Amino acid sequence: YRAKRYVLEISSREMAYDSFLISIANMGEWGNRAYIAPKADYKDGLLDVVIVENLSFFQALKFIFQLFTNRVDKHAHVSTIKAEEVKILRGDVNEPIHLDGTPMEISGDLHIRVVHNGLKLLVGQTKDSICKS
Repeated sequence: YRAKRYVLEISSREMAYDSFLISIANMGEWGNRAYIAPKADYKDGLLDVVIVENLSFFQALKFIFQLFTNRVDKHAHVSTIKAEEVKILRGDVNEPIHLDGTPMEISGDLHIRVVHNGLKLLVGQTKDSICKS
């Protein structure tokens, strides 16, 4: 896989990157102890836009090591931008993406934004809370 040119719109500003990978995260871990955004905080109301440039074989090895040691943000070919919303301008190109770990192919621009207070949880009583009453 080779890097591709991606155009991002963040805070009404367009920026172009030759990227191997762009990950939008609101929490630090992809899963299985792979930390793509070590400084992400789900409570700050911002997304971490992680941009990984094209990597040589040895740079990729270092990237993988840092991914699993929670230090990928220290890699010379990784940059992170914090934003409330991001658009990835792709036109009508049909390309693969991962959405929360699920691979799929879609065409068109991607628009990702924070929805404040968008998740409502209903928590029932536990046995312990009933016993303490």
